[in-house]
Amino acid sequence: MPENKKPELAVYDGHMISRLKAFTDCVMSVIATIMVLNIPMPKGNGQHLSDYAVMATPILIFIVSFLVVVSFYFGIIRTLNRIHEITGWQIFAYICFLMLVSLFPILTQVVSRDGTVWFLILYIFYLMLTSRLHDRWMNRLLVYNGEELWEEVKSGKVSRLMTWSLWASVLLAIGFSFLNWGSLSAILMLYIPVRSLIKALVYKR
Repeated sequence: MPENKKPELAVYDGHMISRLKAFTDCVMSVIATIMVLNIPMPKGNGQHLSDYAVMATPILIFIVSFLVVVSFYFGIIRTLNRIHEITGWQIFAYICFLMLVSLFPILTQVVSRDGTVWFLILYIFYLMLTSRLHDRWMNRLLVYNGEELWEEVKSGKVSRLMTWSLWASVLLAIGFSFLNWGSLSAILMLYIPVRSLIKALVYKR
């Protein structure tokens, strides 16, 4: 009887990596564009400042979601530029990650229109989950290609799920949401994507 050989793991080179970059461009641009459509129009005829109050929290939530998606994009592109090989499982994991990121427009719409405390808390934990998966995927891809990890990872600064400052902003955002201060919660949540975007884009690693 013929032996049942274990399937060989597929490994792809630079051509597949370039296609992943192009696919990422398409997906991320669509996600970022769709989210702006979730901002509600002002109440009434828009002649009074109070008519625009309904737009405050949705606009802040949109800014948070947009900056998160943009920080993901630049982090992924910088990582793909550093590697020369990627396995089939790593591509599969990346597709699953993009599927989760594609939920941003839906969650942004729900939080903007519903505005309940529990949906806002769900949104915050969704941000934390996707950020964690994003970091783990990039780090494993770099290790597989024999590349050095970012200095912050090597020094152990981001080896935990969150730093104390990030946890503080998350907990304060949740606390303000229980007090029905949705706008303040959204402002505090801006810390997460701004911090990620600065790390992914501003400084040389």
